[in-house]
Formats: sequence, C-alpha cells, structure tokens
Amino acid sequence: MKHFFALLTLLLLALQSRAQAPSQFSYQAVIRDDRNRVVDRREVAIKVSILQGSETGMPVYEETHRPTTNENGLVTLAIGGGTVVSGVFTKIEWPEDSFFLKTEIDPNGNGNPSSNVIRATSRLLTVPYAIYAQRSDSSRYAQRSDSTRFATYADAVRGHQIGDLYGGGIIFSLWRDQKGVQHGLIASLKDVGIRTWATPQIQTLRAAESHVDGAANTKAIIAQAGANSAAGVAAAYAGGMVRDWYLPSSLELRLLYDQSVAINAILERDNDPLTTGLMYEAYWSSTIAEDEITSGGRIETNAFRLRTIDNEEFPAVKPAGQDDNDVAVRAIRRF
Repeated sequence: MKHFFALLTLLLLALQSRAQAPSQFSYQAVIRDDRNRVVDRREVAIKVSILQGSETGMPVYEETHRPTTNENGLVTLAIGGGTVVSGVFTKIEWPEDSFFLKTEIDPNGNGNPSSNVIRATSRLLTVPYAIYAQRSDSSRYAQRSDSTRFATYADAVRGHQIGDLYGGGIIFSLWRDQKGVQHGLIASLKDVGIRTWATPQIQTLRAAESHVDGAANTKAIIAQAGANSAAGVAAAYAGGMVRDWYLPSSLELRLLYDQSVAINAILERDNDPLTTGLMYEAYWSSTIAEDEITSGGRIETNAFRLRTIDNEEFPAVKPAGQDDNDVAVRAIRRF
C-alpha cells in the first residue's frame, strides 16, 4: 500500500486591494509518494476546512477542489474560490480569533476516504492582507504607510507566478498596483554569504527600522556600517547581471520563508549544483530591533533574524565576532 505526503505552504492573495475582507488566499502543496517521488501531472482531490479556535475546532468554512499537479508536483488553488461545502468565506471574522487550515488531499483524485488521504492542519499565522492593513497599527512588525506592498496577487491567467525563475532569481511574492501592473519580490538562487550583521559594532540605526522596506534599510546600513556587513554582502551580489539586490526586511524575509517549501522543491529539482534552497537554520533581515545597553554603558544595535527551523523571528545581538553571530544571507530584489 502506498502512502502519500504533501509539503505545504501558504501565500497571501488580495484580489481586491480595497476590499474590507480578503476574497481569497492561495494554497500550494508539493505531492510526493512513499519513495519521495514527485506525483506530477495528476488530478488530485482536495477538501479545505477553516477551523476556528484550535486544530480541533469547529469548521466555519469548507470547500473542495480538483486541481492537477504540474511537472514539479505542485498544486495551487485559491481558497475561497472552490466548490462550497458549508459556510461563507467572506463572513469569517478573521480578527476575532485564531484560525487553522485543515486540508484533506486524495492523490488518487477520487475524493473518497481512504488510507491514502493526506490530512494536515496548521495555524494561519499570517493575517490576510485586508485585515493586516486595517490592524497594522497594533502589530509590532507593521507599518501602515507601505503595508500594501505585501499583498500577494496570484495571477492564474497571465503574468508571473510564484516559483518562476525570473530576473536573476526565483519569484516568491506577487501583487498588482492600483493600475493593475504586476510587481513582485525575487530571491537569489543561492545564499550569498554567511556574515555577522555588521562589524565593527555601530551605534543605533533608526534609518534601518522598516519592517517592509529592505532596500531602504540596506542603504542605511551600508552608509554607516560599510560593505563588510550582511547588507553589504547582499548588495554586492550580481546574480542575473543586475545590481539592485538587497538584504530583506523582516516581513520580506517572512514572505520568503512562507514560500520556502515550493522554492526548495523547485531549486532542488533543477539539476543545477549552483542553486540551493533555504538550507541554513537562520537568515538575517535588514530590520533592526531594540537597542541594547551593554555592561560598559555602550549602546549596541540588534537586528531581526528568522530561524527556518520553527519560523520564529527574534532579535539577535549584532556582532562581537562570535561564531553564533555568523548567520546566512539571502539577497532579494523587486520588480
């Protein structure tokens, strides 16, 4: 008897930038068989449930889909746009409680309960865009003025897609502006270095405190700390023969992590030894955290880094030359 496994990732989707509640968000899964082989070009049956309060909570919304995996074993579907079983997606009160996504995937595509059905439940940790925009002033990591940059727009008809190799890297976030023009964030195809955040230790960097604008943070860091820094390493990268790479902000880095399953699957299957997925335990962001006063009375700047092992973002004291302050750097750029 075969058993099937799915590697799962979520990306936000804002189909109507002025909506008061999210209309849909996208779900991706990489389907593999019991020998870890990708299940490609096959129709699968998926039931999606939004549970309220806990992993065993009552479903407030349920729907079904019948997508076909692509050559990489990926399926992508818009939650909120499937065949409704129960509930009303647009009436979910996202700010009022915690919600969990339950998926039941039948790789055989018949939709009937069997031992091959993949069941998984995970908490929705990222607030849908419209709610995030409304509540950004209460978030530790939010900035209202530029939060719209992170509405990910999945275009099922034309344009770029998450996972496309483009602009010297791989696309991990997409959105459209008010004129309908598509924009996105691109990650380098490999880690560009392992570095302390900056050396020598520097004074506070208020100009590098944005949680959403890594490009501005990178310029501010290099202006004060120089090129011998994590930001400097990212900016010096020239993959794709372009020179506008930078160290991601804390939210940009989290968006990259949200797509790590799909990105890793694609880059590990491209037969190119020079490309790698997100392989290290932690990655630097360009966003500073709180300042810290040392025992000698000196002010030191901290910076956020994201641990890939548990998706926890935490401040790490910027350098003193210790090995534990050497953290991986992944460069990104935007278009």
